[in-house]
Amino acid sequence: MRAKHTFIASLAPDATPPNKTPSRIRTPCRVRTPFSNKENLTPGNFNKENITPNVTMYRENSTNIFGADSTNIFGADSTNIFEEDSTNVFGTDTANIYGVEPTNIHRDSSNILKESKIATSDCSQTGYFVVDDVPNKKYKNALGIGVGVDMLKQRIADLERELKNQVERSGKILRDLDTTKYVALRYKNDLHGPVYTDGDQKSINKLLSRISRNCGPDILKEFKGTCDGSQPTVSQIFEWLEDSGYLIPAILRDFRATEAVVWLDLTYTFEAMKKEVSDKFISENSFKPTDKQVLNRHMLISGQLLAVFALPNSFHQLTSLRLSSIPIRNTDIVNLRGLKMLSELFLDYTGIGNEAVAYIVALKKSLRKIDFTGNKEIDDDAACNLIFLENVEMIFLDGTSMTMDGIRKYVSMTKSSKLSQITIPKECRNYLNRRNEIYCIERKHGMLEDPSRVQFLSPSHIRAQLKFHYEINDKIIITGPTEELAKTLKNILTRRRNDAKVMYLAGG
Repeated sequence: MRAKHTFIASLAPDATPPNKTPSRIRTPCRVRTPFSNKENLTPGNFNKENITPNVTMYRENSTNIFGADSTNIFGADSTNIFEEDSTNVFGTDTANIYGVEPTNIHRDSSNILKESKIATSDCSQTGYFVVDDVPNKKYKNALGIGVGVDMLKQRIADLERELKNQVERSGKILRDLDTTKYVALRYKNDLHGPVYTDGDQKSINKLLSRISRNCGPDILKEFKGTCDGSQPTVSQIFEWLEDSGYLIPAILRDFRATEAVVWLDLTYTFEAMKKEVSDKFISENSFKPTDKQVLNRHMLISGQLLAVFALPNSFHQLTSLRLSSIPIRNTDIVNLRGLKMLSELFLDYTGIGNEAVAYIVALKKSLRKIDFTGNKEIDDDAACNLIFLENVEMIFLDGTSMTMDGIRKYVSMTKSSKLSQITIPKECRNYLNRRNEIYCIERKHGMLEDPSRVQFLSPSHIRAQLKFHYEINDKIIITGPTEELAKTLKNILTRRRNDAKVMYLAGG
């Protein structure tokens, strides 16, 4: 083979040397065609129909596979060039290799398909076919650096593994986020109270399940028996629990964020809890508790109930609260300071005193009606705090230890211009009924009624005014120094005016 190639080179000095490719040394058969005018030079763009007449890459006739008669090019019959039939040069029919698929395929001993490279000279009659046997073919990346296929495959595997790890981490983060949201919602419900919506079956079922857990399944079964199979509303559930005495602290906390609750009566609940505590004490100790023990336990129950009102977002829409006959410690009233919408407060027979009245002043802008009936610990000292209830319309003070001095002080100094009704202790009522024996309550001609005008009267006029009241009560002094007589007259007129106001507010 070497001799034949050497001989051909000697016969054709301008032909391509055996160690040179056509792309480096071209033959002088014709003028070189510009590269931009060439078509179908690569296997990827190969198309037999678009082959130009000047460039012949392959021929279907296996005897002319190199573009001309092999006897003229190599000086011998083509069947002797490779010492075998030219149709079997590559182990198969060249027409089946190049005549169908645009990509030239070569099969090696490992039976693996590989792409081949094609190089074409400028000669219209000559074509060259070169097989690339590099196992790890290299490509250039964006930076122009050669990268092997094996390295790219390894990089792809690393990226896939890293992506899988990131997906797993993301899934774990999402699961942790869901758990955190659930915990945060639970903390929010514990802190601000759960919200239940009418018409939402899931919300109502959640409320009923909490009632069953805190009160027992028998209580829930008893309530469902009153619903006739229909879905209850939040208001219906709350009213039934209130009337049945099941608003224990655990249940009361669940309703504190419910806007539908605008009035609340805890007296039935307290009675039920009181009986339960008493029965438990008797069963544990086999004897009845003393009055002091009973009172302490009752105050403990009331403290647990009132502690719910100190929680955040607790009953902000509540307008009426009844705590009648529930023993309450003065300090427990502090828990009511957050009820900014509260307009009615019933604290009758709760045992509170002046300290509790001072705490109630925090509700001065909203309170319209307040009941202190039966609280003996409230006396005249409470008047200095009651006067700050600037919007109160009705106040009940009967059964307290307040005297007429405290009542007069309150009605004369109150900042409320809306006060229309007041109840007073029995002793004060008896005093008002016999005030016509203390001073003159009738209006007589020439009798002074305004105490602020006493300072402008002469001594004779002061004595004349005192005589009107002396006729009713001979214990009134009408002789003596002018300053003392003026002071006596002013006190009588002031008392007369304030008593008249109390009498009017107390209903005559």
